[in-house]
Amino acid sequence: MSSPVPTLHVDDDDAMRVTIVSVLVVTCNVLPVALLGALSNPMGQELGFGEASFGLMVSIFFVLSALISLLIGPSVERWGPTFSMRASAGAGALGMLVIVVLGNSWGMVTFGLLITAFGMSVGTPAANLALARRVRASRRGFAFGLKQASAPAGSMLAGLSVPLIAITFGWRAALVFGIVISLVVMVLVPNVDGPTARKLDHVPGRRRADGSRPEMRSKPWTIWAAGIGFAFGNIGASSLAMFVVPTAIAVGIDIATAGTILAVSSATGIVSRIIAGWWADRRGGGHLRVVALMLFVGAGGYALIGIGTSAIALTIGAMIGFIAGWGWNGLFALAIVEENPSAPAVATGRVQVGGLT
Repeated sequence: MSSPVPTLHVDDDDAMRVTIVSVLVVTCNVLPVALLGALSNPMGQELGFGEASFGLMVSIFFVLSALISLLIGPSVERWGPTFSMRASAGAGALGMLVIVVLGNSWGMVTFGLLITAFGMSVGTPAANLALARRVRASRRGFAFGLKQASAPAGSMLAGLSVPLIAITFGWRAALVFGIVISLVVMVLVPNVDGPTARKLDHVPGRRRADGSRPEMRSKPWTIWAAGIGFAFGNIGASSLAMFVVPTAIAVGIDIATAGTILAVSSATGIVSRIIAGWWADRRGGGHLRVVALMLFVGAGGYALIGIGTSAIALTIGAMIGFIAGWGWNGLFALAIVEENPSAPAVATGRVQVGGLT
């Protein structure tokens, strides 16, 4: 069993504050691409591009995010979680602003989305570093579950934006909603770095007293294997947030109902990740075995989405997909951080490459 990741403080009120901040930041990471997925139909009709062009846009976004993730881990540990999380939320707001103001073609929408790729790449390693420094080991599973629940939370907000904002005010207004959320989060991120006046040994992501940089404990081939597994797990999972709405519309379901399906199923994914994290603290190990089981069950949900032709079938399939097929991320992140207690941001950034490709 991995040795526990050391923390700077064990104050539970402070730990909850850091956890809430990490939830908000990662929600902002997911929000831009989730909004574009939910709004792809009205955007495509107005700007003149179809599902193939939208798929290419999203592919380019994830490729760039993966490349940044591969390199950004050491920088996140040098910058610290506070600056990194603020930069992440700010990049999301800036990218969506570019789409709202200049997004009159496929190229400009893609350019704006690519700006948000920086936020996607930085946010998760920064949030993981903050949790590794500030949350005690006995509660870290619950904290990671809450943090990872923010991904379907972003999808839920994107789904709700369709019937509540986009249908009445247009897709640009829905993106303005996303900009406001990101800016508010950027301003609200407090200082979660902890004391910086002295060099501390054994603090996640902090240089040691002798000046050396902390290193990962996992062997390189282990990290790459984990990244490949993460990639295959995310192939189906990440498509849920972006293609549930277009799939529902393709079988004749109206856009308001399609957005509601995305919102409801995303909500079940939020609950799943929290419960999985809570259970991890009580189980104490075997996180990757549980991840494998959840992926197996989630595959059934993806199949139901593929063959479903009614709102009920698509909703059930999406709920299973979000609960099991996309509810394992918190456990996976917890396993990687606990295996690499000295360099959680570097390890997370490298494994995250697989999830973004």
